[in-house]
Amino acid sequence: MLKSSRVLFQCLSKHIEVTVRTALVTRKVSAFSPNRKCQYHKSADKMDILFCDYDFVGFDLDCTLCEYHVSDMARMEYDVMADFLIGRGYPSDKLKLGLDGFGLDFIQRGLILDFQRGNVLKLDRNGGIMKATHGTKVLDPEVTVEVYGRRTTNCPFLARIKENMLSAWEPDCRSRYRLLLDYFDFPAGLAFARCVDHFDERGETDFTKCGEDTLAVLRYMYNRDHFADGRSEYFKRMRAEPSKYIRRSDPRLIVWLRNLHRKKRTFLITGSNCDLADFVATHSLGPDWRDLFDVVVCFANKPFFFTERRPYLSVTNDLKEGQPTENLSLPGIFSQGNWADLAHLFCVNLNKPEARGLYFGDNLVQDVFTPLKFGCCDTVAVVEEKNEDHPSREAVHSEFWGAMHARGSWWGNVIEIYAKASIPSMNALPR
Repeated sequence: MLKSSRVLFQCLSKHIEVTVRTALVTRKVSAFSPNRKCQYHKSADKMDILFCDYDFVGFDLDCTLCEYHVSDMARMEYDVMADFLIGRGYPSDKLKLGLDGFGLDFIQRGLILDFQRGNVLKLDRNGGIMKATHGTKVLDPEVTVEVYGRRTTNCPFLARIKENMLSAWEPDCRSRYRLLLDYFDFPAGLAFARCVDHFDERGETDFTKCGEDTLAVLRYMYNRDHFADGRSEYFKRMRAEPSKYIRRSDPRLIVWLRNLHRKKRTFLITGSNCDLADFVATHSLGPDWRDLFDVVVCFANKPFFFTERRPYLSVTNDLKEGQPTENLSLPGIFSQGNWADLAHLFCVNLNKPEARGLYFGDNLVQDVFTPLKFGCCDTVAVVEEKNEDHPSREAVHSEFWGAMHARGSWWGNVIEIYAKASIPSMNALPR
C-alpha cells in the first residue's frame, strides 16, 4: 500500500485549490519546457500542478469526465459481440462461454491483436513482447521469439509502433492489427481469441478472417449513425438502461468543474457524435452539462484532431451536423474540427499571442501521447486501473496479463514519458 499523503493542485488565492492523495497522482518524467511551474517535492512525495500555468483546460468525455459501470458494460459489450459473431457462423458453444472467471480476467486495455497469426500481444516498455497468447492459449516465450524476433524484428508493424504509435491508424496496419485502447473495444480481445480457438480446432493456419469479423462487429456496434437509427444492439441496450451502464458523476466534481469554468477557459473534446455525447453527458453530468464548458467539440476524430486541419461543422439545435463554419465563438458546440483552430480561438478570446492548454483523457494514444508529441498541450492521463478499490475491479485488473500500466510495460512507459501526471479518476480532484 502506498502511504497516504496529499497532492496540491494550487493557484494562489485567485485560482482553484484541490487536493489529491499521492497514491492517485504520481510524478512523470517528461521533456516539458523548462519554464513550467511544476514543483516535485521528493521528500514529501508531492507534485504541484499549477492551473495558473494554463490558459485553457480541457477534458475527454467517455471514461474521463463520464465514468461507466465497467463490469456491467463489458459483459453487455461481449454479449453483443458474441451474438454478432455467431451470426457469422462461429459456434455458440465457443462464443457463449460468457465473461466470467477466465474470460473476464483475459480482457485488458492496451493489448494488440495480430489478425493473421491469431495472437494477442502485450508489449514491454521497449516494444518487445512481454506476454502473448495464440487464441486464449499462452505462447511459450521461445515460440514468441521465433515468431516475432528477439526485439520484434520479424514484425514491421511493431517496429513502426515503436517509432510512432499513430502508425496503428495507417490502412495497411489497421487491416492486420488492432490496438485495444479503451473500455469500449477491450472485450474484443476475448471475442477474437475465441474465434481463433475455433479456427485452430478446424486446422486453419490463417486467422485473418477472425480479425476481419472482429473489426466488423466493432463497426456495427459503434457506427455513429446507429445511435439514432437503432441498428446497434449496443446502443439499444445503453438507451434502455442508462443507469446500469453510466455512472452519475460525484456532485463535488460538478462543483469543481463549475469553479474551474469561472476562472479558466474550459473545453470538451469527444470522439462521440453529438447526440450520443449529449445522452451520456446528461446521464452523468446532468442536463446542464454544456454550461460547464466554453467549447464542446464532438466527433473529433482523435488522434487526428491534434495533427490535421479538418474543418469545423456547425451543430443544429437537434444535435445534427450542419455546414462547415469558420465562425468559431464562445460558448459553442461544434463537430469535427482541429486543435490549431481551437487554440487560436482561445488566443483571440484571451487577447494573447500564445496560450497554454492542459488536457485530461483516458486514451493513452489519442488523449495523452498525441497532444504532447505534436506540441499541442500538456496532458494528464486518467488511468482507472490505478484504483485498487475500483468498483469494477474484476474488469479493470487482470491477473492473467498483469497490470496494464505496470512498470516495464509499454503503456506504463507511455504514461511516464507523455503524461504530466496520472490520476485514477476525475472524482479524485475535488476530494
